[in-house]
Amino acid sequence: EIGKEKNFKLRALYMGDQSMALTPLTIFGSDMTGFTGQFLLNDYTIMFGLGTRSGGWDPGLNDRTFMYGLGLDFPIPGKSSSKVQLARFTSYQDDDFTSGDFYQESCGSGISLGEWSGSYVCDPPERNAVTGLFVIYPVAPGIFMKGEYAHSAYYRDAFNMMYDEGEVDFSITKKYQAMTGWRPVPKIADQDDAFFLSFDYNRGPISISFLGYAHLGSKFASRYFGLPGFSMSSLGLSVIPIQIQGIDLFFIYGNYNKIENHYKWEFAAAKIEENEPMYLDWSQMSSPMPVNIFDMINNRTNDGRIKALFHQNKLHYYMTDKITLTGEYLWAKGKLGPDCLDADLVNVVDDAGNTLDLIIGDGVADCSDPAGDDRPLALNFSQKSTNFNLFWRTSKKAEYSVDYKISETLIGLNFGTGGTADTASQLIYELADTGTDFEINHKLKYRLTDISTIELWYNTRYDRDPVYAKQKSLNREYYGFSFSMDY
Repeated sequence: EIGKEKNFKLRALYMGDQSMALTPLTIFGSDMTGFTGQFLLNDYTIMFGLGTRSGGWDPGLNDRTFMYGLGLDFPIPGKSSSKVQLARFTSYQDDDFTSGDFYQESCGSGISLGEWSGSYVCDPPERNAVTGLFVIYPVAPGIFMKGEYAHSAYYRDAFNMMYDEGEVDFSITKKYQAMTGWRPVPKIADQDDAFFLSFDYNRGPISISFLGYAHLGSKFASRYFGLPGFSMSSLGLSVIPIQIQGIDLFFIYGNYNKIENHYKWEFAAAKIEENEPMYLDWSQMSSPMPVNIFDMINNRTNDGRIKALFHQNKLHYYMTDKITLTGEYLWAKGKLGPDCLDADLVNVVDDAGNTLDLIIGDGVADCSDPAGDDRPLALNFSQKSTNFNLFWRTSKKAEYSVDYKISETLIGLNFGTGGTADTASQLIYELADTGTDFEINHKLKYRLTDISTIELWYNTRYDRDPVYAKQKSLNREYYGFSFSMDY
């Protein structure tokens, strides 16, 4: 507006280990190490973030994956409590990064999966960019509409994988090795769209933050998306080495607040279904796995689509104005199949009868013949977790919290019989931790000045996995800090 005084200032600046959030379909609540901040220019808010990925399924990629984002936030003219947010988020991996045994400079020519004790995969760098338009619009008093449209672009170059002589005999793995020694991995260059639409309700003690529907296209790629309270990191989904694609999601998230009675109840539920079978990129595994297992699973039909249910309850009890006790219970279950996988091995030959390629699947799946190579597939998954938290505002400047969490993950698989079925069980174990985990997390937050804050945390984790019940369970420790400035 001409003649209007410009009000430009830095409103927030955060440094260290933290979560980056722009819009739900670009990035929302994913862990990173770096900088985030906000600038204010009259009614416009400019958000930015820059850093490297922290956490994730492969520690060798944490410092290799760079993340940056930019967002613009402004209200709709004439509509109070409205918002329009434009966001662009990009993640990419450094071509020249080297980190001990996790990466080789000779990656361009191929990757040996049996050479290193850690068996970390080194593939060409991937690039993922997501652009989103997010809108909040008041429909009626206490009722708001929220929606976002997003477009993604994902690219990873083609490369070769080599199988070491020391690898276990995984059938087609050895046949590839005998033929060429290399397994070609195709180039991925995909673009697709996603959207969600939801309604909010806020009257009296009842507040519904999300009630709606989301759709992810079968080629839509965004590793760090989420919804408030449901980031990929918080659900543990970011550890899975696949893109979450081809999903239809129905969800509700809200709370019932009775502060006068010293409590607040939060609730959430979701129903998730694949609209098209996702592609499992076996080259992203953190340890060598047989090619034939992945090729079989990628031959799923619509009968083998994933279906899942999720439910969460959280109760806060305010003992005093300084001490709060919280109890949380989370329950999720899902299934895949039953389905019949096209698993026949097909030799592609030239006119002289020389083998040019080996392919899993002849186009016909028939599991009724016990002597055939086709495989039945049925997978059941369940997860339960209970979390207790104590929050204590120890002084005007300091806050302390401690969490005690117990979680249990169980997986059941039917993949026929024989060596391939045993290997499939190993694959499932590689994809997700099973058994019971115990965690204790400590966090201290201290305000240094009126505008600066430091956070320190120390976490311990004890894993008890039924697969290795006779072995010593794992004890892990994590610690870190962050420094932030608010203006």
